[in-house]
Amino acid sequence: MVELDFNNIRQETIGSENGIDVDLEFNNFAQRINDIIEFIKKQQNSNSKYSWINFCKDKELLNNISQYSDMVKGKFNNIIMVGSPNSLYGLKAVTDSLLPFHSNSISEKENKCPKYDFLSSIDPYEFNGLTANQDLKKSLFVIICPEEPTPDIMSIFMLTKKRLEWELGENYRMHMVICTGSKLSVLNQLASQEGYKSFDFYENLSGCFSVFSPCGIVPLSLLQIDIVEFLSGVEDAFCNMQNNDLYTNKAAQLALIHYLFYVHKNKNHPVFVPFFSRLNALTEWCCKVESNTHCKTYDKDGNPLDREKFPNYTEKCSDYNSLFHMLNQSNNNKIINIFMVKKFDVDNVIPEIFDYTAAGYLGGKSLSKLMEAKINAVKMTLIDYQRPNVTISIPEITPFYIGQFLGFYMGAMIIQAYLYNVDPFAKADSDTLLNYIYAQMGRYGYEATYREMQNKMHNFMT
Repeated sequence: MVELDFNNIRQETIGSENGIDVDLEFNNFAQRINDIIEFIKKQQNSNSKYSWINFCKDKELLNNISQYSDMVKGKFNNIIMVGSPNSLYGLKAVTDSLLPFHSNSISEKENKCPKYDFLSSIDPYEFNGLTANQDLKKSLFVIICPEEPTPDIMSIFMLTKKRLEWELGENYRMHMVICTGSKLSVLNQLASQEGYKSFDFYENLSGCFSVFSPCGIVPLSLLQIDIVEFLSGVEDAFCNMQNNDLYTNKAAQLALIHYLFYVHKNKNHPVFVPFFSRLNALTEWCCKVESNTHCKTYDKDGNPLDREKFPNYTEKCSDYNSLFHMLNQSNNNKIINIFMVKKFDVDNVIPEIFDYTAAGYLGGKSLSKLMEAKINAVKMTLIDYQRPNVTISIPEITPFYIGQFLGFYMGAMIIQAYLYNVDPFAKADSDTLLNYIYAQMGRYGYEATYREMQNKMHNFMT
């Protein structure tokens, strides 16, 4: 099981100004956590917002995905995942964690899975650069759109369709698969009318949750990641999240800790520190989940919120000076989350050479031992500078434990949202922004908006 160590948030460890009385707070909030979990249990079976939790149990859909993956296995050397950044973060977190390091640089003969890329930008340099360097006859484009498609997604889809059709002719449809969550989506309509392979599911699933849906599972299966093991880990975490006992529910513990430090200690900067390159994208996903589930305009009762959270993460944990400055010598307004792996599937022993120099002490030690020493040193300096920090340990890098981590963290963020009295599934109101884009691009029905924009721009210039 993913482990959570919160000894370094205790007031006995870092002082009463920056630490908390964990036992007292857990006792005070045990009933409130119980009520939140009971609410989640009731909503899970009656509210479509929670239907992604039950996806792990949809054997028919999982079987269809596995059959499709088996059918196309060996036909494509490149899997290109097209979607909004929000819907790709979770996918990138899983692929970067589980697939071989620099797997796109490995030769086709040595690589056991297809190469892969992510495409989310309408930057012409990115689109043209990516498609120009691919053998489209051996490429499969996975269109990932859990919500109504934005102009960006539809533009990339249309360009891809035209490019494939021009190079491959009528068979181009075999090189596209659509994963969409809205039955009324134009993508769903096109899949039906033009004959693209598609996987549909519950409507309008928020992007950060989409890794638990066909939007995540289809491309992971195509990349030959064990989706049964991955989803078993997710389901295991969801089961633990619904455990009413705060003292054994790790997700609830993390949620409460973050809540207490935000509300009572003014720690409004959750910082995520991965010491392993394979976890960099995982921490980026954590930042997005934190922002999407908590940063809302209104609470559940319709009251306006004046809450600011600034999740951040660091990739360059090998840079001692930068890490020290960021964590210890900036404002003490952070709750620091350290991610580590307990068991490596590879390791190196440092050669016993240069024993006649000051570096001789390293000889015979392993890189994992040095990494452990570095993590412990960082935690000790955090204690010295009274910086609250928790350590989240993944037993080892496997599909099961990566799935378990994602499920654990998502559960923690949902529980934390309810502690703030906000709806974690409430969508950001981006209609105004989209309306301005539609107006400029000539979409029917937005003529008045375009005239309004022109008048505003004229007034600004005069």
